[in-house]
Amino acid sequence: MKLEQISDLPIVYMRRTGAYGEENNQLMARFKHWMTYNNVSKGNLLTDNEVVLGIIWDNPAHVPPEACRYDTALVLSAQQEITDECVQQAILQGGSYAVFHY
Repeated sequence: MKLEQISDLPIVYMRRTGAYGEENNQLMARFKHWMTYNNVSKGNLLTDNEVVLGIIWDNPAHVPPEACRYDTALVLSAQQEITDECVQQAILQGGSYAVFHY
């Protein structure tokens, strides 16, 4: 783990709310399936430069397990626009993040 400064990033993401655990892995698998499907139908989602994030938003020591948020996200390039009801779009706000490469 290391701390990294990250600038604002345009993303598409899926979220689950609940206790952290195996369900987070299941969401990541569903998200990767969505990316694979959309790579064929929308083109160029999967490249050698793609960045996929698993974002743990809440500290379970301070937030009840049923309220903990986990996102799986794909960082978009400036040229990409995704409109799909399966995902949400946002700007991941820049700042200092603990980063684990997985």
